[in-house]
Amino acid sequence: MFQFDRSDMSLRDGAARWFAKLRAAFDDWDLASWFAQPNSWLHGAAPVDAIGHDLSAVLQAARADRFIAIG
Repeated sequence: MFQFDRSDMSLRDGAARWFAKLRAAFDDWDLASWFAQPNSWLHGAAPVDAIGHDLSAVLQAARADRFIAIG
């Protein structure tokens, strides 16, 4: 649900961008886990908690983790 704006259920700004970055490296389960678990690039915050207030940092974390996963 974190990827949707609850007021109108539209896709949140940036959701397609982080999804595109991670999709090449992770399957559905890994994607869900990536968003739910603490991330060192986000100073221990889970991406799901950071996406609402620091989308740029979440995108950078997604880029970094994708690079680590597939080069």
